[in-house]
Amino acid sequence: MFWCFFPLFAALAVPWPLAVWYLRRLGRWEEADAIEDDADSKGGLNSYVFMKWTSLLLVAPIGFFTLLAIPIHFTITDSEIRVGHFGSLRSETFPMNEARRLTIVDGYRLRDGSFRAERDVIVDFADGRRLRGNQVGDGGSNVPDDVLQMLIAKTGLTPQHTSTIEDVPKQMNP
Repeated sequence: MFWCFFPLFAALAVPWPLAVWYLRRLGRWEEADAIEDDADSKGGLNSYVFMKWTSLLLVAPIGFFTLLAIPIHFTITDSEIRVGHFGSLRSETFPMNEARRLTIVDGYRLRDGSFRAERDVIVDFADGRRLRGNQVGDGGSNVPDDVLQMLIAKTGLTPQHTSTIEDVPKQMNP
């Protein structure tokens, strides 16, 4: 849902100053000035300058950080798992045949000591790396059942079970 913010906000902030600028480029100064004067009188300020700077200072950074989020992905194939990270064009690859342990976690403990139920899956690999099923999510989601079953089937590991991530044994040494 968060990703809808950028296109909706950009659709509101960008077209108006762009249309005024384009009318001026076409030589239709009177029409552009009339539109701008009408907006200025309704808003009580220089609307063109306000919208232009809003587009540059607010929409452009949001667009930039949205573009950096495009590579985020979690892909499971027959032989490997690929994880894309924020701002990186290079995917991290986890070969399935190097998976050594698969642990299903029920949730985690909050700072106040209470328990929050959010299922996760942790896969330890021979090279010491650890893959979390929720590492590319929004932080408030459970690992879907079909993803969990697919990881169990493709790694061939018997899942271990634990209540919190703190209860998962430390990563295996390579």
